[in-house]
Amino acid sequence: MKKFILLMLAFVSFQQMNAQQVQGDFTIQPKIGLNIASWRGDSYQQDSYARLSFGVEGQYAVTDKFGISLGLMYSQQGNNSMVYDLQPANGNMYRYKFKMDYLNIPILANYYLFKGLAVKAGIQPGFKIHDNISSSMTHSFDLSIPVGLSYEYKNICLDARYNYGLTDVIKGYNQKNSVFQITLGYKFGL
Repeated sequence: MKKFILLMLAFVSFQQMNAQQVQGDFTIQPKIGLNIASWRGDSYQQDSYARLSFGVEGQYAVTDKFGISLGLMYSQQGNNSMVYDLQPANGNMYRYKFKMDYLNIPILANYYLFKGLAVKAGIQPGFKIHDNISSSMTHSFDLSIPVGLSYEYKNICLDARYNYGLTDVIKGYNQKNSVFQITLGYKFGL
């Protein structure tokens, strides 16, 4: 991770600082991608697995270097875990995929380091629309902090972000969403 950060800083320092956008521009970006989803928290064996993400984001250019974006993303999340068999006499463990689907609303500040490359951070409320667990056991609201990078070339935008969950997923358990998301989109100016 340190090498990656140093490489990015070196790359940025050798690039000419150009504006990515023009102040007052508004763009819409449909996007589709992949989530690598898991939970973090209580210490039983957890593995991530790949799930789908798609939606749309709009961005307003406050300045040539700074923009605010708002999105609506369908996000399949969850966890691939080892859990105990519910039969008391058995006591065996087995693998179970917890599937939870959300409508997430990412609200992000976007700062363009140079033409095409933006650093993003913000807040993301999410509303659960489906799960394969008893709904009485799960919370219907999720709050995350998304951070990431995006690169745009000729209106095609590659976005990579990490969504750090702040709220518990299952009632009474310290389990929070942990989602690495990579999407590909196309920006349309309005």
